[in-house]
Amino acid sequence: MRGPGLYSFLIVLVVFLTVIFAMLWNLQKEKLRAGNPPPPAPPPPSFDSRLSFLAAMSFFCGLVAALTVVAAGIVSLCAQHGDLTGVVGETKEALRLRLSERILLYSSLVPAVAAVAFWIGARAAVRGSEGRLRGRALYRMGTALAVLTAWVALGTKSSLASLL
Repeated sequence: MRGPGLYSFLIVLVVFLTVIFAMLWNLQKEKLRAGNPPPPAPPPPSFDSRLSFLAAMSFFCGLVAALTVVAAGIVSLCAQHGDLTGVVGETKEALRLRLSERILLYSSLVPAVAAVAFWIGARAAVRGSEGRLRGRALYRMGTALAVLTAWVALGTKSSLASLL
């Protein structure tokens, strides 16, 4: 029995033996684990932890900044597709829409800067509290939203609709 049939038989045999070996290995590990119970969990800390106000404010400022960029994108799409909104050509309304898009876009930098400022304070407060304050994920997410907002606001040369 030579040729491709032998090789496929050997592959099936190796896979079968590997599965049997893995099952026996897991069975042996379970027997060892049953003999030694796990150590008891450490007791919880005696103090209550609470959420940092600065971390929450960093997250909310980052969220406001991101929502302001989304609003600027919606205004930009309205200005780009003037046939749907009734603002066609280079009229005063179209120019006002583009101006309002720019104002919205650059005003999103204010809450983004506030999110970074709250991040600095929250980071120091959470680190120095020795476990009494929570909120590390909140201030990190707020900072990420702020950086993303600043990148979009400062990186657009024309309207946001051209990016979409």
